[in-house]
Amino acid sequence: MGKACCIVVDVAMFQLVDPAVCPRVWCKYGFNRKYDFGFLLWSPNLFKFSRIVIWRSPSLNSLKSQQLFSRSSVRQFSTHMTTALIPIADGSEEIEAITLADVLTRGGIQVTLATVGNKSNNVVTMSRGVKVQGDVAIEECAGKSFDVVVCPGGMPGAEHLRDSKEVVALLQKQKEDGKLYGAICAAPAVVLHAHGLLPPGAATCYPSFESMMTGVDYKHETVVVNGNCVTSQGPGTAMAMGVKLVELLCNREKAQSVADGLLIIPMP
Repeated sequence: MGKACCIVVDVAMFQLVDPAVCPRVWCKYGFNRKYDFGFLLWSPNLFKFSRIVIWRSPSLNSLKSQQLFSRSSVRQFSTHMTTALIPIADGSEEIEAITLADVLTRGGIQVTLATVGNKSNNVVTMSRGVKVQGDVAIEECAGKSFDVVVCPGGMPGAEHLRDSKEVVALLQKQKEDGKLYGAICAAPAVVLHAHGLLPPGAATCYPSFESMMTGVDYKHETVVVNGNCVTSQGPGTAMAMGVKLVELLCNREKAQSVADGLLIIPMP
């Protein structure tokens, strides 16, 4: 494979990728200490690369290099990068969309911002006039798999998401597959409730949209988790929602680390 930059990390860092990887490495290759190994963890937003590469350590001197670094060996330690989709449209709430993307990225989650509405260069004008360039058009996400799909609010952005057949299909698939999906601000009412995507029981949204949430056990809470559906109230609760999604997608320890870095005390 040639030389590469190696980061030697504490065992806890494996939780960023796959907690099950570490024991498999120890068993197969006989690592003796938690600093006997290293891996390359590439930022999904910088390099679009999420593969673990096991690096030579003192415990591996007896192994042939090709045994460790063969292509099959590398593939064995490849892992699924946790992914999130955030659809955005003209009139979407910028604080919510960008905050969710930021917090999820801090959690090691690969975030895709998908624009709705056949936008030139994937640029949308958000609810307060801020222009945001998405990564892809929503049509490019059709049929793809994500670990979470979460809709920001803002008007008329939420209505544009509601009217997008691609967004609705992706949300329906998340619900059917038991995978995480959610919405914040106006979107729980305007998008999820409108398409029957809120599960029975508790949910929340921006308070002025409560009247639209018929048949829902409305909660005046920052974040509500109901099965695989997560709802939140608005711009001021977006950071808490992001941290909760990191907890649900990764683990509480990772969420706590993200919350600490954001000076969220206590963690939601």
